[in-house]
Amino acid sequence: MTILSTYDEDYLRVADYFHTGLPHNTILGILKLKMPIELIRDHTAYKRRNSSFMSTYIMFHGTKSLCDPKRFIKNPQDTFCNEGCGVCGIVREGNKTKYASKYYSDKRHMWFASSSYTSYYYCDRYSSITNAMFVVEVVAKYGDATIVVDCDAATIPKYLIIFR
Repeated sequence: MTILSTYDEDYLRVADYFHTGLPHNTILGILKLKMPIELIRDHTAYKRRNSSFMSTYIMFHGTKSLCDPKRFIKNPQDTFCNEGCGVCGIVREGNKTKYASKYYSDKRHMWFASSSYTSYYYCDRYSSITNAMFVVEVVAKYGDATIVVDCDAATIPKYLIIFR
């Protein structure tokens, strides 16, 4: 992970997108993610295979945090906490259906929202007032306010926003 400068073009673009849904929240930092090469390869192949009938969308994904994600601002190479932490798990492994809930069916699905406001309500904060939300590239047939997928390769996390 790399912490982005507040003057970086990526930072400004991601911050503007985030603030459309949560204009009063303060961004503490935005980290650009460097995902494992296997995940990037799988996502790129999935996108190529499905390019004739699917599109790529930039979406938000809120998740639980058992640790204080603010520590990654000071040290982007800090060690990850236990397996129950959604933030550390996604940074380490990407979005995985095996960790998704079975909220609406017996099959596990991952949910992504076009609005940070919607994803905010999935940011469970167990240990601090600091929140974390991902910006994720999602390949799907239809883009809407929410996109639901059940394939790991359909997603690749791009940024981690740490905010309060």
